[in-house]
Amino acid sequence: MAAGVALAAGGAYAVSPLAPVGPVHRFDPSRGADADPLVLAGGGAVLALILLALLAVLAWRAVRPAGREPARRPSAIAAAAASAGLPVPAVMGIRQALERGPGQRPARAVLAGSVAAVTAVVMATVFGASLDGLVHHPARYGWNWDLLIEAADGYGTWKAPVMDRLVGGQPGVTAWSQFGFSQVAVDGQEVPVMGLQRELGSVEPPTTSGHPITGPGQVELGTATLHQLGKHIGDTVRVGTGRSARELTITGTVTLPHSG
Repeated sequence: MAAGVALAAGGAYAVSPLAPVGPVHRFDPSRGADADPLVLAGGGAVLALILLALLAVLAWRAVRPAGREPARRPSAIAAAAASAGLPVPAVMGIRQALERGPGQRPARAVLAGSVAAVTAVVMATVFGASLDGLVHHPARYGWNWDLLIEAADGYGTWKAPVMDRLVGGQPGVTAWSQFGFSQVAVDGQEVPVMGLQRELGSVEPPTTSGHPITGPGQVELGTATLHQLGKHIGDTVRVGTGRSARELTITGTVTLPHSG
């Protein structure tokens, strides 16, 4: 057991240069192998306790006195399978898996473990496919541009003429827009909003239904907000409060990026 714990700790130290995994690895200031005493000692202690517990269970099962063999308990599922006329090998397999008798233990734990293992594999596959789709198709969550420049988390402003000289004049820049994030009342409900001002071309979050904004007096809503307000494309909503409130027409639904 001690050798196993030592091997696990040595293996963790050996693979430490690979962490953290993923694209963030190239930004990690730490290079080479690194031993964290707290993590290695704590992980080793937990591993040792788990191994001791398993050894204790195995030792107890090895030395416990033999009890009376339980009487055979027929399985209703096996009886139903036999009544349905299933082949003999199928009925025998069901009996072996579910019935318990002298010198025989049911395979319920094996079945439960198999179901859990298959479920875990399916969950991991679905999660991996979903994550891969988000990583390789950022437009699905609102990010359909190549670069985002943020002004001090919203506490500063970009001067459009200056940015036009710095960004618009760069080779390879085909389009750019200004974004602003805030909270605005829409039909009396406070919702996060994003304002857009196109500077060159058309850079904006992807529209999922309807059509993008083409002029003043229009607004696009997220799908959840649209359902929450009980509205449809083509309806109007009152945006803002007081004298600054305006009636805007919903032109479509849009996928908005994360805005803090």
